Amino acid sequence: MLLIFIFSCFYYFLQAQKRLSGTLSAHKHEILFSEFGINYNSEPEVFKKGTVLIQKERPKKLPRKAYLKEKSSNKNHVHEDSSDTDTDSSGHSNIIELNCDIIGEQFWIDHPHILSSLPEKISKGKSSISSS
Repeated sequence: MLLIFIFSCFYYFLQAQKRLSGTLSAHKHEILFSEFGINYNSEPEVFKKGTVLIQKERPKKLPRKAYLKEKSSNKNHVHEDSSDTDTDSSGHSNIIELNCDIIGEQFWIDHPHILSSLPEKISKGKSSISSS
């Protein structure tokens, strides 16, 4: 029975792919509205763009002398060292869940640290991956 269900799902997936192949967004929106009564523009972003997980920008590391000076001047506040953990000093996650358009320019303006953390070759578009 499960196998029949899987084949049915796959068949309907192929039919949908065939029908939507080569169509523009406006046509897909029209199909959603005319056949299912769904207005794509009023749907929450999570259903339109999906979910992306990014790491929060970490504070810059202080040079040792500056760190010691800050530590001695303020006993209650110590600059936390950046580490490779997924939580900060208070136990809060450094991972942020976003539902937004990562293709548009605004995402990259808001989160420049993502590209700046890549190796120089990749961030300048000189990917070492060869096209086969």
